Amino acid sequence: MKTLTLTLSDGCQLHVRDLGGRGPDLVAVHGIPEDSSSFHPIEAGLASSNRLVLPDLRGFGRSIAGGREAATLGRMADDLAEMVRVMELKNPVFLGHDIGGYVVMDYAQRSLGPMRAMVLMNTTYGKLYVSGSLHLVVFCVPVVGPLFCRLLGHRLADLAFHLGFVDQERVDPAHRERIRKMAARPETRRALASIYASIGMKRLTKTFRRPPPPRPIELPSRIIWGEKDWFLDVRLIDWLRGLLPRADVVHLPGVGHFPQQEAPAETLAAVLDFLKQLDGTSME
Repeated sequence: MKTLTLTLSDGCQLHVRDLGGRGPDLVAVHGIPEDSSSFHPIEAGLASSNRLVLPDLRGFGRSIAGGREAATLGRMADDLAEMVRVMELKNPVFLGHDIGGYVVMDYAQRSLGPMRAMVLMNTTYGKLYVSGSLHLVVFCVPVVGPLFCRLLGHRLADLAFHLGFVDQERVDPAHRERIRKMAARPETRRALASIYASIGMKRLTKTFRRPPPPRPIELPSRIIWGEKDWFLDVRLIDWLRGLLPRADVVHLPGVGHFPQQEAPAETLAAVLDFLKQLDGTSME
């Protein structure tokens, strides 16, 4: 394994783990409030047949944001594009969980660089909730969401693990403690606040000016969904399938928001099966 620190155009220090491995390039993008260690339970399996690249999004893990308010989702997608160019990745497949999936879809939506296909886990793009599932609305309110992120710190990580797992026995105590410490850092608090500030402003803009809907992303895709997700309603799959016309769906019953940690064997099998199909067929 190689660890790299890439200095991006705005000064961000992007920490990347390159697990090497023989096979196609696979980039795994974590969600919040985690870092790339989110994929630890399935890393070895993914790297067995792929070159696995795991960046820490700016402000998280060992990455350092370039400015106090620089950690927007759009900027994170730009970071991926710079990373792909600098590391000379060849038409990679992207795996995105939670906000990482949003960033991956933004990369594809804006055609920022090469992408062969994508695997998305319990994520969304452009739509955060559906009717009857409004418990996240407070984080989407301008000022309120960012303020909560700055105040809660490590308690936000506690909340994520408590509500994100159906089976609390599956929570890795060492991983949870590492993420709690990271979430308490001023750098990570600022990053979380900046992310939710950008989401809140987008929603405020939509109130006064309805933007055009996202264009369909015509790439082979697989959606893996833990069906007992407290944060993101399973009905968001219908929204994603409208955005991703070539996507299929793997449901994981009884699994919460973190399928790669709560059901690693099933999640790994679903990812590897998709990659095998991708190599064996055109996925038309």
